[in-house]
Amino acid sequence: MGVGQGLMSAWLGRASPGAARPGAFLDAACQGADDLTPAAEATFKEHADSEILLSFPGLGALLGA
Repeated sequence: MGVGQGLMSAWLGRASPGAARPGAFLDAACQGADDLTPAAEATFKEHADSEILLSFPGLGALLGA
């Protein structure tokens, strides 16, 4: 199982139980995005064109991913 799959499974498990509380799904989605950020940035840096994309002003690893 890849890094993204494990994080996604954890996020889905977190999103379901608190669905009765208003905003619980949004909280889980925001936490999931925070958890996925390091994996997305690391994967992007492995891309052959990452250095070229990062040379554009305002385009960071997360936006490039």
